[in-house]
Amino acid sequence: MVTDGTAAGTHILKGPASLFFDATKQAVAIGARLLFIGTDGKGANLHGSELWTSDGTAAGTVMLKDINPRDSDSNTTFQFLNPPTVVNGTLYFTANDGVHGVELWKSDGTAAGTMMVKDINPGPSTSFPSFFPQLTNINGTVYFEADDGVHGVELWRTDGTADGTVMIKDIDPGSNSSGSGALMNVGGTLYFAADDGAHGDELWKSDGTDAGTVMVEDIDPGALNAAPNDLTIANGAIANNVLYFTADDGIGAGAHGNELWMTVGTIAGARMVKDINPGPGNSNPSDLTNDNGLLYFTAFDGSHGEELWTATPGSIAGAEMVADINPGSGDSNPSNLTPINGFVYFTADNGVNGVELWKSGGNALSTVTVKDIDPGRGASNPFDLTNADGTLYFFANNGDTDGGGDPLWQLWKSDGTAAGTVMVKEFDLRRPTDLKAVNGGVDSSPITRV
Repeated sequence: MVTDGTAAGTHILKGPASLFFDATKQAVAIGARLLFIGTDGKGANLHGSELWTSDGTAAGTVMLKDINPRDSDSNTTFQFLNPPTVVNGTLYFTANDGVHGVELWKSDGTAAGTMMVKDINPGPSTSFPSFFPQLTNINGTVYFEADDGVHGVELWRTDGTADGTVMIKDIDPGSNSSGSGALMNVGGTLYFAADDGAHGDELWKSDGTDAGTVMVEDIDPGALNAAPNDLTIANGAIANNVLYFTADDGIGAGAHGNELWMTVGTIAGARMVKDINPGPGNSNPSDLTNDNGLLYFTAFDGSHGEELWTATPGSIAGAEMVADINPGSGDSNPSNLTPINGFVYFTADNGVNGVELWKSGGNALSTVTVKDIDPGRGASNPFDLTNADGTLYFFANNGDTDGGGDPLWQLWKSDGTAAGTVMVKEFDLRRPTDLKAVNGGVDSSPITRV
């Protein structure tokens, strides 16, 4: 589906008669084109799940390359766990050509320019590049994790050439895996989680060299796992190059459970931002989202349920609850946090109107329902919140169902006001997904014949 925000400019993209967009994979925009995983089915003269490209027209929607020939899939299913990344107009992703296993590939958007970067685990064996963490670009170098069949899963980097694709460090020596994960670029330094076999799963950083790859902090001392996760960089007017993440410092005396932590590149080590759920109880911060240097996230303080919080570097309080959206101990469960023009849009349940669209400017007064799309207790359950040039697009259900009682989803847009929150066009989609902003418009890949 393609839209420019108007009903007239919104239509299901008509590709080959039997083409299905694969909605479990993430689409990527390169300039005015969209690269995505599509399948024309399996069988004679069919290709299975492969890499496709579209310029938003029927004629311009074509299979880019049959990576795994015949009707076999190229196993780009791993894009769901490992979102691909674009570096200087080149897409890096994982695929299986049926000969070399799942390896690192790249594409410039042409068939000739779509190729395997390196057979990291030689032969038909699989290296599973960045099975979970995202391929991460730092100044044109792509960082990822991979298993070469000798050293286990370790940290690698590539410049896009076979010779320039190398393991950075054998963090857990020998065939053991350090399981590097949660890769994040912080001011040109790579931060990630890894286990060296002695300190458990902790926070590390790397400048791309063996000597410059070191542990930042042993948050849960000894061989226990702090399990750093949700690494999120705060950049903007309020803060620059501040890394927030979640970690658990243990359950013993003086421990705080799973809480919000931070580190600044110019300061050694890491520190807990606030013990939100005091003592060993977990606040379980999640959905960490940067808005111009202000961090939004959700957490549970032991009294108010799961609500929306903010953290600002240098704040005496460390972190504060924005608003008790579902008053008392009820959970409002904020999710889908999406910053646009000084506000963060999200979905939440205030205990009265069901899950609807909300926005917040960082304080209680500015935290309001944008619109009760399915009026009353009915929940419109907005999802795939997407910023396209300052306009919010999303899918929601206004109460319509199909003959079997399953919800029908429509494409909506919002300017942040109730009056400006409107259905773009009535499609009655059953399972749409993956909105992607492309040149000011929005593309989507609904599970439907197109």
